[in-house]
Amino acid sequence: MRYLAGVFLAVCCSATSFASVCEYSAPEVRSLAYQKGAFLPVFFSGYQLDLPGVPFAFLSGDSFVAAYPEKGYIGVQHLDPVQMAESLPRLAKGLTSVADFYRLIYGVSTPLEASANPQELSLQRSLLKLDCKSDTVFFDRDNIQIIFHGAADSADFHKIMVLDGNNVELITVRGRREVALQVVGSIKRRL
Repeated sequence: MRYLAGVFLAVCCSATSFASVCEYSAPEVRSLAYQKGAFLPVFFSGYQLDLPGVPFAFLSGDSFVAAYPEKGYIGVQHLDPVQMAESLPRLAKGLTSVADFYRLIYGVSTPLEASANPQELSLQRSLLKLDCKSDTVFFDRDNIQIIFHGAADSADFHKIMVLDGNNVELITVRGRREVALQVVGSIKRRL
């Protein structure tokens, strides 16, 4: 009898450890006041951000990159819905907006939540390395939604998605979290 009780306890304990999955939950929502950056403003699409310091190189084309010492950089690119056309309807029926794609994945409220495919949502979150330990914050300022997804480690980069209507601008920052948050604070609409 004692043997069966020990086996039962061992099975229950191991089942509990397997059941505790690190599920992603919707990010914290914060309001954000504009904070002027330390250096040059950069204009992209209908927005601007201020660089937090003097870069040693610039590269521009369809996107923009400012390079900093110690492999640091800030990059800006527009996410084109044509490039994601296959992924959108798999996530939710009627999904055509790249912005709504990211709203669904990051758990920002959208009317398409009810029609989301749970398996595809889980897959997309795992591809973006989203789980309960993810450093995600949702900022809202002047009808601009900004999703901050912090780097997992010092070799990774911070992702900042600027969502406005159906458009998405992706800003990547390699460097300290504080620098990435300075960039987030300096984002505003161009006049």
